[in-house]
Amino acid sequence: MNRKQPHLDAVLIGVVALVAASFLLPMIKFLNNDNIDSLSAGTLSGAFGLVVGYGIGRIKQ
Repeated sequence: MNRKQPHLDAVLIGVVALVAASFLLPMIKFLNNDNIDSLSAGTLSGAFGLVVGYGIGRIKQ
């Protein structure tokens, strides 16, 4: 394991999963548009938060 990038693989998997979920949510037909928009925005924000948090953690090391 490269010590300069600890847990990068976990962050990348989380980001990919959240981005994929945000693009797949509009395909769910039983939710109304407001719920779909809210969930998509939340998952994209979560992915962005993971990246920012990882970046801040790398800077503070």
